[in-house]
Amino acid sequence: MLTFFGSVLLFVGSLIVLQRTNDAADRRTAEDRQNERQRDYRLFQRDTLLRIGDEVVEAAIETWDQFVTIRNSPAPLRDEPFKEIAVWGRKIAGNVVRLSLIGAHETSQRCIELRDAVNNPELQQTILDLDVVERTTIGAQLHGKEAERLARQQELRSKFEELMEGLNDARKAFSDSVERELARTNQPPR
Repeated sequence: MLTFFGSVLLFVGSLIVLQRTNDAADRRTAEDRQNERQRDYRLFQRDTLLRIGDEVVEAAIETWDQFVTIRNSPAPLRDEPFKEIAVWGRKIAGNVVRLSLIGAHETSQRCIELRDAVNNPELQQTILDLDVVERTTIGAQLHGKEAERLARQQELRSKFEELMEGLNDARKAFSDSVERELARTNQPPR
């Protein structure tokens, strides 16, 4: 009988040890799975952030170039050249929500600021006004208003440069924010 109870006790003890071993293995597996999910999510965030950041910066650079092209155009300006800028502005705006969805809230805010700088109606109006002022040289000379025209031209050029600087600053702030978000996504989970 003692042998029987000894065998039963040994069997129960081995079941308890087996259960504890399985529980510990399950916990380790669950932790590993959770760490893998977090790593995969961070990789997804990083890859998505890189793709969106590249797209937005490209749109900002194209917008800058388009503003400069419009500004230097020898032909009288109309609203048509600004349509391409509106397309780039919509491309930037489309990424605002995507950035929020991946948890890049600061970068999303910088993207909003960049979109606002691109779609700034004051910048477009300044370019149009400057074009008109620069094309009225002969009329101003004939009417003795050349000094007024030159003063207005200088004022508008300064305003144009200031607004373009604002666009460049918004692009830089967005790029810096993307870099900070990338650094955050590259950190191991806590």
